[in-house]
Amino acid sequence: MERDMRHVLWTGGWDSTYRVLDLVIIKSIDVQPYYIIDEQRSSTKKELETLELIKEELFNIDNKYESCIKKTVFIHKKEIPRNNEITAAYNRLRQISFIGSQYDWLARYMWSAGIKLDLSVH
Repeated sequence: MERDMRHVLWTGGWDSTYRVLDLVIIKSIDVQPYYIIDEQRSSTKKELETLELIKEELFNIDNKYESCIKKTVFIHKKEIPRNNEITAAYNRLRQISFIGSQYDWLARYMWSAGIKLDLSVH
């Protein structure tokens, strides 16, 4: 029987790491992690190191988890296709309330890849 799989934006931060570990350890759901590479983001190197450290520690606890967390899909932010409809909707939301710029390019990425990403937002 094939296990369920979730697509998760995993940055190595508290929220997304909790989501990955909850899915894998508690719910026995496989995870396909995604990471958006933003060359302008100063924390990128530290986040990538943290992701590797977390996986290493998890696999040391029980190597069965190695098959549960798939190889991370890396996307360069600058390569995410434009979508005028999504960006226009994002801009309308920004007129109502603050919303981070990542929600424009994350929505455009999900649209272009044809997937739904779990986003850990607080």
